[in-house]
Amino acid sequence: MLCGGNSTRMKQDKALLEYNGQAQWQVVYQLLYPFSDRVVISLNPSQAEEWKLDNKYNLVVDNPAFQNHGPLTGLLSVSEAYPNTAVFLLACDYPLLRIEHLKYLDEHRSSEYDVVCFQIGGQPEPLISIFEVPAMRKINHFFQAGNDSIRQFIQSASAKMVVCNDSVALTNVNTEEEYQQFQTRIQ
Repeated sequence: MLCGGNSTRMKQDKALLEYNGQAQWQVVYQLLYPFSDRVVISLNPSQAEEWKLDNKYNLVVDNPAFQNHGPLTGLLSVSEAYPNTAVFLLACDYPLLRIEHLKYLDEHRSSEYDVVCFQIGGQPEPLISIFEVPAMRKINHFFQAGNDSIRQFIQSASAKMVVCNDSVALTNVNTEEEYQQFQTRIQ
């Protein structure tokens, strides 16, 4: 789970925003838990200090070698901490995402593809994706070659992009204004 962004546009930690009385990182943690007995939370260094989570959570603090490369920072940091492991990547800013959406994505996994993800307007939605072990090896090489866009990696990889039957679920909330609008909508 990616929580380690700087939340520059939101001006507060997006992972700590509450929807229906629960912090979004907790919602995402619960969404991912059925897919793995080890849900990993990717945090930036300041979050690791401020959050003070207990030891029951698997935390990975962004590796300084990967910092300032957007979401790829978290993905590569997790890959380094858990080598030879597939990653179900999910950012913390999709408050409408539900377990049925993730099950649908998971059902499309295949040994034919390195990555499976949703698509929006024909483009991959990189922050709701499943990266198989071969993809995790390849993305490290991709980064070492000077690239840092997960979307571009997916476009160059053997990827299966699937259409979500509920495209509204793929709405992410990035700004204070979007958060306020969303809060008004769910009340």
